[in-house]
Amino acid sequence: MNFIPTNRSNPCPCCGNTSGKCRQKSTAFSVPDGGVIDDDQIFCMMLREDTTTHKFTGETSDHLWGKFISHDLSATLSHAWGNGNLLSSKRTGKPPTIKRLPTPKKKRNFSHLLSIRDRHQQIQQLLPQLSLTPHHRQGLIKRGFSNKQIQQYGFKSVDQEQTLINPISDRLAGVTPGGQSLTNKFSGLIVPIRDIDGYYLGWQYRLDHSFDCRYLWASSEGISSHLREYSELPLCFCFPDGGVKNTSSIALTEGVGFKPQLTANRFGLISLGASGGLFAASPTLLKSYLTKTSNILRTKSVLLFPDAGAVRNPLVLKQYKRTIDTVKNLGFQIAIAWWGQIDKSSLDPDEFRGNYQIISPDTFFTFGLRYCAFFPDTDGHNLVRQFFELLSTAEPDQLLKAISFYKSRYQLQFQLIKRICWQHLNPQRKQFISNIFSWSQMRVNTN
Repeated sequence: MNFIPTNRSNPCPCCGNTSGKCRQKSTAFSVPDGGVIDDDQIFCMMLREDTTTHKFTGETSDHLWGKFISHDLSATLSHAWGNGNLLSSKRTGKPPTIKRLPTPKKKRNFSHLLSIRDRHQQIQQLLPQLSLTPHHRQGLIKRGFSNKQIQQYGFKSVDQEQTLINPISDRLAGVTPGGQSLTNKFSGLIVPIRDIDGYYLGWQYRLDHSFDCRYLWASSEGISSHLREYSELPLCFCFPDGGVKNTSSIALTEGVGFKPQLTANRFGLISLGASGGLFAASPTLLKSYLTKTSNILRTKSVLLFPDAGAVRNPLVLKQYKRTIDTVKNLGFQIAIAWWGQIDKSSLDPDEFRGNYQIISPDTFFTFGLRYCAFFPDTDGHNLVRQFFELLSTAEPDQLLKAISFYKSRYQLQFQLIKRICWQHLNPQRKQFISNIFSWSQMRVNTN
């Protein structure tokens, strides 16, 4: 089977991309006794770590995609190869049967990586060896950076497998053994990442190829961009040029390069950034940043700046829900910056120059309910799907209790949830429900 690119009806299950950057392919995974399991393998451009649903299994040979399989499949294969307790297909004449048993998640060991101070020193030795092409400089200026800021932030151009004049440590992610060159398979732009203390933590590449805005973490054989001290991927800390003008909130944006820094500069906010908006994947580092920033600004308020079109993408909304829950669990309040960015044609936070509203997470997710039928419950599950399943299968007593609960718990969203679900029920089920409840109680206005 050929690779199937992502699109709006087939988003990447790992990062949520719908532009065709990521791929999936039906793959035959071998198991003992000559059997195979057919399942989807995901090729994600954005991520290089386990997600809540998929396990990272390595990179493609060109380092362009990260390879993922579902946690279910991972547990199955581990059990099969680890125990070898499958019935022989030769003896039974049937394909092997695998019992899917959960396996404990192993904690990855990052003790071999450089410390933050050491990687800062190595990156300080790397950047002066590199230059910036006129093409990249012009692109950065077009984004809104001045020449002074370009120099200050350390953006640099790299050729494919960039050679170095002076070797640096090969224990730094993105450096070849011996330290004489970088591992990048494509030319592009290095986007350095700094922490709250100004230390370089690593970098991402913005690649020069046909896909726009393609970012990859620096990596090399056995060396990832994770931080040894936290066992988490870096988050960036961006202090606004010209000083902090808004001390009421701490900003959160997607990305670890252009977007959080430009957002900080334009709104006078201290801005934190996470690759793919995956703040929840670096909770310890996030806590450290928020705590230190809170002590500086004397605020416990966080303001999430969603990308344009986020309310039309359920997977992005799920990720935002995880971020919101993580921030709340750390003892901070969180709200949403909103300027009507419903569609991708709207402006992202680093492009927007006007005034924004501050809305609650529930109000924000109500937009998600309206535009992509997604509204999360306390556990992040979609209420629309849950309510639809109840309407589709529940007995009369269960229906009555469920409707009473949803109506009282989600007062502002209930009518819209009910309307969406009713539109998708089959005629027989609609008639069944209408026969049970009074027309005035349950009938949904679908106009």
